[in-house]
Amino acid sequence: MKSKPNFSLIYGPQVKHHLQTIEKRYYPLIYKTIEEQLRLEPAVETRVVMQCG
Repeated sequence: MKSKPNFSLIYGPQVKHHLQTIEKRYYPLIYKTIEEQLRLEPAVETRVVMQCG
């Protein structure tokens, strides 16, 4: 049985803006990855690396 997380996430306005540029079919994967990262390593700060082609 899955236990509930000990935290709740509140996404800021910038997140909503960024998600508008991504297809909605990827939203569940993005949210799942964020929650997993916070569950496994909550104190580790990550950064986004964007590569321009």
